[in-house]
Amino acid sequence: VNYSHGIANFAVSIGVYHLGIPLCGVVHAPALGETFRAVRGHGAFVNGKRIRVSASKDPLKSLLSSGFAYQARVSGENVREWMGVLRDFQAIRRMGAAALDLCWVAAGRFDAFWEYGLKPWDVAAAGLIVTEAGGLVCNIQGKPYDMFKPGIVASNPFLQKTLLKTLKKSLDSRLVWPPK
Repeated sequence: VNYSHGIANFAVSIGVYHLGIPLCGVVHAPALGETFRAVRGHGAFVNGKRIRVSASKDPLKSLLSSGFAYQARVSGENVREWMGVLRDFQAIRRMGAAALDLCWVAAGRFDAFWEYGLKPWDVAAAGLIVTEAGGLVCNIQGKPYDMFKPGIVASNPFLQKTLLKTLKKSLDSRLVWPPK
């Protein structure tokens, strides 16, 4: 969508898996002049320079990213979580390119990311890039991530438990969507 509207925040994402294990990934953002890459067990890089997730431990000083799935306009998916995260963390950005959001977690630009409704092509490469940069990737319940099931959380190691707790608390809230 960003690309079709002339917004520079878009990428080409290629991930290679074998027997469910990520082996390598590349996310290229041509308009931004950045190429993120990782090979399992060899670290993560942007334009040849090694990257690491942030070291932020304080949620109130942590910048997060997320998005809304295309079905969100009907289901309200993610609305409660946004409100909870806005309460418990410094700020949220919605950039519109999940693969880049994940790479920006890997590079320490964002401290964490979560979203529902992503497709394997959104996360196959970038999920590996996050883990190779020292980050953690799981599903919304804190279990191992499966790119064929909805819900991903990626963060530095210090914020994952707090973010998962905030998401759970938000899901358990009484906010009704869509509004009546």
